Formats: sequence, C-alpha cells, structure tokens
Amino acid sequence: MAYNPYQYFAEFITHHSMLANHIYFIDHRSTKKFRDIDVNGVTFIESNQVAQFQSEVTNAVIRDFKLYEKYDWIFALDIDEFLPFYSENELRQFLGSYAKEKVLAFNWRNGVGVYPTVDAETIPEGSLIDVNPLLVSDFANPNIKVAVNCNNLKYPFFFRTGNHEVVTPRPILSKLTGKNKYKSIKPAQQHHFLYHIVSYDRGSFYRKIQNYVDQMEMRKHVKGQGGWMVRGYLVDFDDRAWLEIIQNFRVTREELTTSNVDESMFSRKDLFGHLPKDHIIDLKQRMILLGDKDIFASTEEEKNYIENKKLDTDLTANIERFMVKIRANDNVIEVL
Repeated sequence: MAYNPYQYFAEFITHHSMLANHIYFIDHRSTKKFRDIDVNGVTFIESNQVAQFQSEVTNAVIRDFKLYEKYDWIFALDIDEFLPFYSENELRQFLGSYAKEKVLAFNWRNGVGVYPTVDAETIPEGSLIDVNPLLVSDFANPNIKVAVNCNNLKYPFFFRTGNHEVVTPRPILSKLTGKNKYKSIKPAQQHHFLYHIVSYDRGSFYRKIQNYVDQMEMRKHVKGQGGWMVRGYLVDFDDRAWLEIIQNFRVTREELTTSNVDESMFSRKDLFGHLPKDHIIDLKQRMILLGDKDIFASTEEEKNYIENKKLDTDLTANIERFMVKIRANDNVIEVL
C-alpha cells in the first residue's frame, strides 16, 4: 500500500515493471488520482478508508483478482522496497532455484536517499533517482518480507500485516476450538535481501513515522498490532544517530540490533542506473498533472469494523469484511 508516494512511485513502477508480469498497486487515500496514470502492466486499486488496513486489503486483492490462479509467485511489497534484480530473466532464474519451496524470505537492506542531512541540497520536489546513488547498509536487518510460491502453497493463504509472514487456515483445529486458528509457513531463508529505502530525506522520514503512529492510534484497542516502537523515532537526532535508526529500523529485540553503527557500514548503491530514465521522467511529469481526489470521511461500515475488530491476527474474519469492486479503471476497496 502507498500513501502520496511521490518520491518513490516512478522508480518503483519502472524497476518492478521490468521484473514482474503484473503490478497491483494499492493506493491508500492519496490526495491525487493515481488511477488516472495509464501504465502498461499496472492495475490500480484505491483503498480510501481513513484507517489503513494493510493485511485486509492485500489479501482481498489476492482473493478477488484470483492472483493465486494467475501467477507462479506473489510478492507483497511496500512502495519503499526494491527487489535486487535487474531483469525478468534474472528473477526467473533465481525463483527457479526455489521451485520446491512454499514461501521465500528476503531480509531488508536498509538505506536512505539524502545523507548527510546537514547543509544537504535536498530537492523538495525530487524523488529517489534525483539523489541516486543511495546510501545503503552493507548489513542485513533481521526483519523479512516474504513471497509465496502459488504452485506449492494451495490457496487460501494469507499475508499477515506488514507482509512479514504467511499463514494458512487450520479448519479442523478452528472447529474444535471455536476460534480461527492458523499455521505459519516457515520460509526458505538463504541470506537473500531486498533494498528497503526507509526515506527520501529526514523530513519525509518524520512524516512517514507520524502517519504510521496516527494510523496505529485509530485501532490501538486491537490486539496483535505491532510496530509501536516507531513512536521513539519522533525525536530530534543527529546524522550518526539517524544511521543507527536506519540500520536497526523496527528491530524490537536488542540482541538482534547492530551496534556501533557508522557511515563505514554503508555504501553508495546505484539502484536505478539500469532503468530508462526517460520513462521515469515521463511518469514524474504525469504525476504532476494528476487531478485532486475527493477525500471522504469514514463510512459507517468502516467505523463499525474498527469498533468491533478484536484481533489483527484473525485474518479469516477480518478479510471477510472487505471486497474489491473491480471495474475497468476504477477498482475500489470497500468495507462491508
């Protein structure tokens, strides 16, 4: 899901269009009509709820578009995540070596656009390619993102919030206990990674974290919702401390954090030099011309869902309340 992703959109779409058969781009309440950008191989879906329901929406898209029947693999990526491949053939060869696996894990390699921030000539209207090469850590972050092999994992399967884990329902145990139960699918993890560009610059980092915290406050009564540690990032810090935050972003266990982080542990990576720059520039120009989108208040259905949602982890019950209205150029997520 993406919210006002101006500093990432053109790079993300151009990069992954060279790798994937198709991209299903979920726009959460952006102020511009991204659906009006006609990009070959990209389907736009709007999630205009006030609250962000990442797991519900992601899984509703997989279910209602029947992605599990159409594709061999499904990757559920955020707008700030980039697969470390440079052609469709390279990705296919990589996935072919894991054809017998059900789920594949990728650790984050965290990075940032503008660094250092002191006296930096930041381009206010810029995007990642304007500050490429990016500063990226040489060390993995323990957080993972997962991909599903649809040939080996029978549907239904669900991505948990954050897309860090895949689970399948356990119907017999659910019936015996009277509660929905799930089995976590252990991923194949062989030191693979993807590039996670945490922010364009320091200002965008603060805005990202504040939006994240605001979203969590809307459903703070829901059990099983993680990520509260990011509230600690809403403080002033110098560049050295920021690098430590970038490296250890959302690491909750102290024994897994990287200590004594400094700039020597990062390298400049040219993530976008292989991309057709004219295509990125064209997308950026088309974004500027997008019309404003009408932003509405919460529907009664959304209010009811938030009020009555108890467990973020009860995916079967949660996803049933969401549906994608599939139309020619106006795919919209609705809460039932």
